[in-house]
Amino acid sequence: MWALLLMSELMGIYVASVMKISSILCLFAIISLMILYKNADIKNKRYIALLAIFFISIIAVNFRNRNVQRDYVSLEGKITQDFMGNENKFIFSDKYFNKYLIYTQEKSKVGDKVRIKGEVHIPAGKMNPYDFDYKNYLRAKGIDYIVYCDSVQYMGKSYIDKVRTDFREYVESTTAYLQEDNQKIVMSILLANTDYMDEMSRSDFRETGLSHVLAVSGLHIGIIFYVVDVLLKLVRVSKIKRRIIAILLTTTYIYLIYFPVGAMRSLIMYILLFMSFLSRRKYKAKDGLILSTIITLLINPYGFYSPSFIFSYLSVLGILLFANKIKIKLGSVYLRNSVAITLAASVMTIPLSLYYFNSYSVLGILSNILILPLYTLVIVLSYTMMFFKFLSPIISPTVDLILNIVSLLVQAVRNLNFINIELPADISQIAIYYLFLMLVVKRDIFARYYAFNKSILASAVLILSLSIFNYIDDREDLKMDFLYVDQAECTFIKAGKSSIMVDAAGNYDKEYRTGKIYTLNYLKHNSIREIDHLFLTHFDEDHAEGLLDIIDEVRIRNAYVSYFEDNEYLSALLERGTDVYLVKKGDIIDIGDDVRIKVISDSERYRDSNNKSMVFILECGGFKSLFTGDIHKEAEEYIDCDVDLLKVAHHGSKTSTSEDFLKRTTPLYATISAGVDNYYNHPDIEVINRLKDANIIWKSTNYHGQITLSMADGEVEFTSYLEDKLKIDSWIAVGALLLMIFIYKFGDYFVVQRTLQRRY
Repeated sequence: MWALLLMSELMGIYVASVMKISSILCLFAIISLMILYKNADIKNKRYIALLAIFFISIIAVNFRNRNVQRDYVSLEGKITQDFMGNENKFIFSDKYFNKYLIYTQEKSKVGDKVRIKGEVHIPAGKMNPYDFDYKNYLRAKGIDYIVYCDSVQYMGKSYIDKVRTDFREYVESTTAYLQEDNQKIVMSILLANTDYMDEMSRSDFRETGLSHVLAVSGLHIGIIFYVVDVLLKLVRVSKIKRRIIAILLTTTYIYLIYFPVGAMRSLIMYILLFMSFLSRRKYKAKDGLILSTIITLLINPYGFYSPSFIFSYLSVLGILLFANKIKIKLGSVYLRNSVAITLAASVMTIPLSLYYFNSYSVLGILSNILILPLYTLVIVLSYTMMFFKFLSPIISPTVDLILNIVSLLVQAVRNLNFINIELPADISQIAIYYLFLMLVVKRDIFARYYAFNKSILASAVLILSLSIFNYIDDREDLKMDFLYVDQAECTFIKAGKSSIMVDAAGNYDKEYRTGKIYTLNYLKHNSIREIDHLFLTHFDEDHAEGLLDIIDEVRIRNAYVSYFEDNEYLSALLERGTDVYLVKKGDIIDIGDDVRIKVISDSERYRDSNNKSMVFILECGGFKSLFTGDIHKEAEEYIDCDVDLLKVAHHGSKTSTSEDFLKRTTPLYATISAGVDNYYNHPDIEVINRLKDANIIWKSTNYHGQITLSMADGEVEFTSYLEDKLKIDSWIAVGALLLMIFIYKFGDYFVVQRTLQRRY
């Protein structure tokens, strides 16, 4: 029943996210259901409860979305959180408890009551299929808007929020006796904040599968409850009082470190356990986990979008479902408890690791068996230092010794990282995996239904075969992915058997690396380890800087430029043995498989870097695509050719793509690369109107996300990620609805049959 309630809640969250439903209407529906509930039989009461949680979850989402979107705001509230890595970045909460991520050049501190004025922006979500979803990441933290502040007026101090800063300073003082690197690790553990560590240290934790050590979760909360219980037991405090004190103390601690997901889950489950103890009812851990999920999502409906949330709950579910069974199979194996727990959690999280990170750390199994016990001891000693500061000078040398040993072990384990799995996964494959897992877990229910089982097995084998066939039989003659790379450009082309990349993205701000965020992520997800041909149209940062982010991750065999200059991009290519070619107007590069590239620009004619851009036509199977770099109208005047697709120059700036140019090239399709809410307001409305007037089918990455043009057997398909995503989301909703109908129709039948089977 609890599982059905959770499904109903998730359905309500999804529906409320894609369409606006009145909270008043939902409230009226809930009241009506409560009236019906009183006189309903047991079966109908269950369905009424499902409908009620559905409408309650819609209200919860509406409560989060109640703030009105405006271009410019003046708000009063307080600074509730700062960021160690950026002194200009804060979380601001207004008097209605709405949260905003704000950027300001003025000095502010946590606990400051302020009035802010500035421009409001909606954060960009996923624009490529396998991007990090920044919008939902912020949503999971309760943030819907970003404000770039013109002014921040100080109005007083909120001491309730300032105590968080005081606590952080207290933790820093208690760990001051540790070696510098070890202090950063311990502070990250105690404060659930990895900003204290450098990227190399964070990478060590990721690659060895020990990131959960840095996120306050069940392990940490369990240690706190155990230590508090032992200490209070020594002074003869009653069992009930010990547990109440532990709950209050843990709640305070979680508040001070901004309510991490794993800690919230553990606390809610412990409270439910305590309530069952008081009411003398049997506690079922799986029901407690599901109820904890329901409560957490009612508090923050968008928590479901957080990978931390999903990994936290599924790891525990895996342990509850499989740990004991694995332990029995292991017999008397050394450290079998650790092995069983690690394997059980892995069973539930492997496909998600492949989906979110394009890899799975097999080393994590080894690390959690060998290294986690040492980190557990570090956590115990760290909490002891935190609670009893006067013991810090005595305990610190021991913590340093353990962490130094751990560091050596981590480096030894990292040398085995070649055994980690690098294999991207998509939603359909994940769904198949969990379908099989569900059938394994519930096999006793369906054990005697041979026809049913055979149909399920046949369907699963068919789906898997189609999935594998999709990888093996790539029937597309040409596929061009125009990546969303913010206000930059990058196109990846699969033509015949050759891989071609045009530009590599980049940014003028060296701290914001679009090549790493977008280009490298795309290559990793698609398991691309070699690029046959790289064309750098010119050397502006938004076209070439991303090269430095990918050059050590993939092999680039050949690179082409239309002019030479002394820069780090050419140096990086030459240092790594890439063959670099200088091309000029009229050059033809025969790629093979009926694919060729003809250079039609004359870079020597211009001094401006944009107009020096390499312009070329890629022809594959008779389909011609024109790539234009960042050329302006004066360079376009020398281009006269019929093409099928135009890569619009200079991000859709009005300095390019003249009406005459479109008449001379007569493209059927056009793509534009531009960033969401970009400073230049690209693409310009004049350019868009010219494309429309010429009856050209156009798409722009800031509106449509990643754009894909594919051709197979002469048939062309022109799509985009955001358009496809809408179709996929609709199918997910339909699938969830069909599943609910199936449970409604046949659920009782399987329950009855299971009962009969147990009797006989």
